[in-house]
Amino acid sequence: MVRLTHLIFIVCIITLGCTSRKVEEPAPQAKPAEVQTKVAEGGGVQPPTLQESRPEAVSAAPTTPSAPKNKLPEIVTIRLTPRLVYPGTKVKAEPEARDEDGDTVSYYYEWKRNDDVLSGEMLDEIGTDGFKKGDFITVSVTPYDGKEKGKPRRSLPLVVANRPPEITSSAPSELSKGIYIYEVKAADPDGDKLSFSIEGAPSGMTIDSVTGTVRWDGPQPGTYNIKIEVSDGDAKAFQGFELSFTR
Repeated sequence: MVRLTHLIFIVCIITLGCTSRKVEEPAPQAKPAEVQTKVAEGGGVQPPTLQESRPEAVSAAPTTPSAPKNKLPEIVTIRLTPRLVYPGTKVKAEPEARDEDGDTVSYYYEWKRNDDVLSGEMLDEIGTDGFKKGDFITVSVTPYDGKEKGKPRRSLPLVVANRPPEITSSAPSELSKGIYIYEVKAADPDGDKLSFSIEGAPSGMTIDSVTGTVRWDGPQPGTYNIKIEVSDGDAKAFQGFELSFTR
């Protein structure tokens, strides 16, 4: 019995030794290259070959072409109408513009009387009530293409013209006690001082240059064409009539 016990103990030691050796010695592993070769030889599906990791090329984002720069509109000409302007006449601006982009052009207006800006006058037309002869009118026009304003341009001056005087009386055709008397009446819309004269006056006929009184003492029988002239210094008005006298 003693020998059997020793024998069992020896077997156990041998068994434990074998088990311990298997744990301590791990099974050798095949190298990756060898594994790939065996798989290929066995007819299996070959796994993808390991490749070196490389950064992928980053494609540049497409660039959007920039919009062409807007070209400013330009005033070519400015025409003021009518050319002959009296106080009270309406004056209209007729600008012409050019825009290289083909944009529709609108306008801003700044009117001046002499050197004074006419506030509130922003349209293409103004009235000239209250203006005087000799005043000059200008307008500055700024073009606008819907995006930007161009450079303003100033028109040539338009001068308010003098208005001629007007004879408002009618000449008598009769003598008074053998004398011809005619009080010429005239008015000037600009308030200018008037002077009177007779063009080609017959012998003995006179006219007062300040009052306009015509006097003719004892005219001889006959037919006479009379032409009265009144002047404001710049413009003139005329009145013609015929006188006939008999004995």
